This record gives sequence, structure tokens and C-alpha cells, in this order.
Amino acid sequence: MLEEIIAKRDEIADLCRKHYVLKLAVFGSALREDFDPARSDIDFRVEFGDVPPGRCADNYFDLIAALETLFARRSETNIFALRSSQRKRPFMPRSLLKIPCGYPTGYQGR
Repeated sequence: MLEEIIAKRDEIADLCRKHYVLKLAVFGSALREDFDPARSDIDFRVEFGDVPPGRCADNYFDLIAALETLFARRSETNIFALRSSQRKRPFMPRSLLKIPCGYPTGYQGR
């Protein structure tokens, strides 16, 4: 699965820009040899920028749907979503693949 994720890096970055994502990382079985294409989902850690008022839920679920479509995975894709201003403790899985989202350094959202 890792090769597929890397091959779709540009498409993932486009989704990040469209859905106000500042940081996106993949973790879990998608990065390990025990990934099962028939059963495994893809785990994402997401940090959102400033999503427009009234759009948070729609933006969140639209991102999930877009990632599921991109990777042809079931609806069990897991997203840990935190706005950077609401984060109290960073969540950092042990095994993590950071995907560049294409924003300049210091960008805080639209």
C-alpha cells in the first residue's frame, strides 16, 4: 500500500488544499507488510487549518469520501481531526508517513 500512497502524493496534496488540511500523515497497517488489501483500511492523522464557519462537518466528511474514492477503500478510513488551534496534546503514532500538503511554511489556513 505504501507504493500506492507515494504514487498518489500529488492527488493527496490537491485534496489537502481543497479541504483546508495543514498536515496529513498515514499510519498503521498501510505502512506495514501485514496490510491486507481485502480487509484493511487506511489510517490518517489530519490537522485542519481554519475551515469556514458552518463547513467543519461537511469538510470533514467530504475529505473522508474523497480519500476513500482515491484509494478505493471501504468507509472505515479513520481520520483523527484536530484544528491546530484546538490541539492540546500532539498525537504521534509510532509509524508515520508524512505527506506534504503543498502549503508554504507558516500557512495557517484560508
